[in-house]
Amino acid sequence: MMSFIQEQPLAFIEHPLIQRLLVESDYPLLNTYQDLDQLAAASEFQVLLFGEQPHRFPETLDIAVVLPELLEGLRAQGVDIRGAVVSTEIEKVWQKRYGFREWPTLVFLKRGGYLGQISRIQNWDDYLRQIPVILAKTPVADPGGDIPLANLSN
Repeated sequence: MMSFIQEQPLAFIEHPLIQRLLVESDYPLLNTYQDLDQLAAASEFQVLLFGEQPHRFPETLDIAVVLPELLEGLRAQGVDIRGAVVSTEIEKVWQKRYGFREWPTLVFLKRGGYLGQISRIQNWDDYLRQIPVILAKTPVADPGGDIPLANLSN
């Protein structure tokens, strides 16, 4: 008989919906500043998913479902944008860098420079209103950190 009871929660990276982002949607897993540099060089805009642990913040899984659809819609409009998943090993350090307090959070960048963030799951219409406003901004210094905007790995 099949059991649906799980003794221990799945690790963030092992969850099937996060795996779908990494494998099917080809989102890189960011572990280092060098990974972020490579992502910033590959597209004009970047969206970083900070998910923490889905068993603690179930909305992470909702965002994992919605994010590919949002980015596909933006790309259909000619926006050069790419998503990425921030590893749990570095997300607390980067959380301080980007200055957010709620999980999950999407951080929007332009060539690695900070544009803004959206925390928690939103209504579809709210995303459609908020994201174009964020993408139209000029990159600024990271709100919570002193790491330079360009060439983050140095």
